[in-house]
Amino acid sequence: MKYKENTWYNFGDVNHQECGGMFVRKWNNEIEVVRTINNEEYGGKGYTLSTRVDEAVELENEIKDFKNSISDPGVSSNGIAKFADWKQLIDNKVEGLQLLFLVAISYMDYYGGSHEDLTDTNYWKLLQGEGISPSNIY
Repeated sequence: MKYKENTWYNFGDVNHQECGGMFVRKWNNEIEVVRTINNEEYGGKGYTLSTRVDEAVELENEIKDFKNSISDPGVSSNGIAKFADWKQLIDNKVEGLQLLFLVAISYMDYYGGSHEDLTDTNYWKLLQGEGISPSNIY
């Protein structure tokens, strides 16, 4: 698949409303990640939405540092060795926006959102607040 800028991609469950989702896009020089959680899976009500925004150039620099650290063990990885799955991505020749998206998702998994979580009982209302609708997810 060829990924485009300014387009939301579902990197989570195909049934993201019921099982939670992970949506990613590149907007200008930022990579945005939106994660949804169905609170009923944890005994609650409604949905929780978390967002994270990272500068694309910062992620690209982290990827370069990581590639250098695995090709030359003498080079410091600046603490990013904790993302061991990055090596598998690189070994499998994942590149471009797909690699940036997957690295941004790993940041969300490791560091959490960069904004306050939102909750609501209306799933699509939460997502529409981020510009995501059923018609613009790929």
